[in-house]
Amino acid sequence: MKIIMDVVEEATESRNAHIAVWALDLVAAFAASALPERAVRLAGAVDFLREEAGGGFLPQSLGIEDARSAAGRLLSPESLEQSWEQGRDMGLEEAVAHAHELGDLISTPLDQRSHPLSDR
Repeated sequence: MKIIMDVVEEATESRNAHIAVWALDLVAAFAASALPERAVRLAGAVDFLREEAGGGFLPQSLGIEDARSAAGRLLSPESLEQSWEQGRDMGLEEAVAHAHELGDLISTPLDQRSHPLSDR
């Protein structure tokens, strides 16, 4: 996860929106099974940011399932849609902060998380 977050930071600093958005999408995809609501929130932000950037790479280009599809098996349709729409309200800075939080959470063992059963 650290490598992907480094890519997010470098792409953001160099204002390479396409790479930043692609890396954020990978963070969401990798987090989807552990923290589905948060991952879908980030994926919603990525969707909005990709539209703003005029397109970009998708995780599927590497054979990686996107966060919305993966989390869709774990969340109710209502929760999935709500998380997606919340994410679409994020800007790039908020999405990057959310990705850092996700990365920190999935890198922390369950028994050391402050709320191990909570995805919120």
